[in-house]
Amino acid sequence: GPADSDSMRAILAEAGEPAPVLFSTIATATQLTERPVSGFFRLTTPDAARVAMLVQTILQIYGRKPIRVFAARGNPHCYAQSLKQDVTSHLDTLGLDYSVQDFSTGRLEIDLPAKGEPVLVCAVSADSVKLAEALRKSKCRNQVFGFGSNTNWFHRSTIGSIVVADLDRDGTDERLQASLKQLENSHQVSDPSLPTVNAGYIVQTLARQLDEASAQSLRTRLHEAPVSGIFGPLSFTQKGEMAGFEQISPLRVKRRLGRYWFSALRRRE
Repeated sequence: GPADSDSMRAILAEAGEPAPVLFSTIATATQLTERPVSGFFRLTTPDAARVAMLVQTILQIYGRKPIRVFAARGNPHCYAQSLKQDVTSHLDTLGLDYSVQDFSTGRLEIDLPAKGEPVLVCAVSADSVKLAEALRKSKCRNQVFGFGSNTNWFHRSTIGSIVVADLDRDGTDERLQASLKQLENSHQVSDPSLPTVNAGYIVQTLARQLDEASAQSLRTRLHEAPVSGIFGPLSFTQKGEMAGFEQISPLRVKRRLGRYWFSALRRRE
């Protein structure tokens, strides 16, 4: 269900073994699967993969230029701080130069990045927007990179920002567009949570196939063979990570005539 990374960590700590089946649809913290729990299944891409894609995008645009990393303050296991661990670990692996500063949205005091230095923000989208707004008010026009693709990013201060998104909803894949249209028609919503719909689809499909849709039989079935998701077959590793269809891609926030949207990067980017 809609439990964030910090909440899901607490749930997993109390789950015990054998654990109930827990489908995680928005908890992306990489560290959640460091200690595998038999009933945990993540239906979204972990942060380590998102970080790798975003850093690769920065490299394509800026080369090996130093990167300024901002992270929202919080407990060591919160989303922003866990994300910071993934970012700094990946930058260290690549041998890239960077500097890190934690920030608080309650009293936003930051050291401005050097001119032209790419800014990578580790925070939930609402806090990322507040940081971007503070940068713009300080006449800082540096390129901002971040995570998440919800409409919090649709703000005048974040126009041009580049984020890693779960899905390019304006992509040209005909199967993808057909599936999105069907989802919107059947669920009566214009922006369905695809991991959540995927979880519901899997449970409904397996419940019809199993004689008894018990937690044990469901766990076994999910680990044994691929199952049908809304976009095609997917399977799970022993740690509960999804191995199958999910598109993540870097998208740019754009606005024209008062309308905001996420746009795929041009090829030269």
